[in-house]
Amino acid sequence: MTLLRGLLAALFATASSTHTFGQAPAAPSAPAAAPASATATAPVLAPGPALTPGPALKPGPALAPVPFKNASFEQPVVQKRTVDTQGGNPSSIEESDWGHFIRRKGEGEGALNIGTTNEIARTGKQSIYLDFAEITGKRFTAALMTRLVPVKAKQVYKVGMWGRMDKERPLTLDQRRPYLRMEFEFYQQDEETQVGDTDHRVMQIPGSLKRTLFTSTKWNQAYGIARAPEGAALMKVSYLFNR
Repeated sequence: MTLLRGLLAALFATASSTHTFGQAPAAPSAPAAAPASATATAPVLAPGPALTPGPALKPGPALAPVPFKNASFEQPVVQKRTVDTQGGNPSSIEESDWGHFIRRKGEGEGALNIGTTNEIARTGKQSIYLDFAEITGKRFTAALMTRLVPVKAKQVYKVGMWGRMDKERPLTLDQRRPYLRMEFEFYQQDEETQVGDTDHRVMQIPGSLKRTLFTSTKWNQAYGIARAPEGAALMKVSYLFNR
């Protein structure tokens, strides 16, 4: 039986709590590493520039900015590492474009804890974290989802999340590795009719033997690129963490 432990911090942040869609993402500054907790945890995932359209495959007009509220998880304000059920859920406030931040216990021993922390941040003062605590079972999951945000049909969008590991208890390549699945769903203006198929990208955490995605020494970006199909007016992005 193998044991998964580690802490991952994620930051979808810019210097303020509002980020905008644009042709080029902002470049935030690097934060200090998060301290270790009393129990073994996994790397902390910190979101990077949130929902910023990437370069179009063909030249076209620039997009008008579309604000994304609470992109950097600055609300609710926390004074320490705070779990989602005790005030650390960025989707729990009205002024937020995060729709859900949830977790589900799997089969077997251990826990996947999630929440918000002020211990580490790439920009701003806060990030979210995922704590893989002594997991020996399977099917432990957590999900971070946006609400529906406006997009333009046929435009290419780059959606990125910045993350780094806890240097005291990083996930390593010789452990059972969790994975991150990014999903892009597009809808018509009625908010109910889905347009096209769900697009997705899957990445291992902290990475593969050939390429490390997240490390404990610096923030790296995990991102996906998707084109809004004909007839699309809204997009929802989901980050699904599975072990």
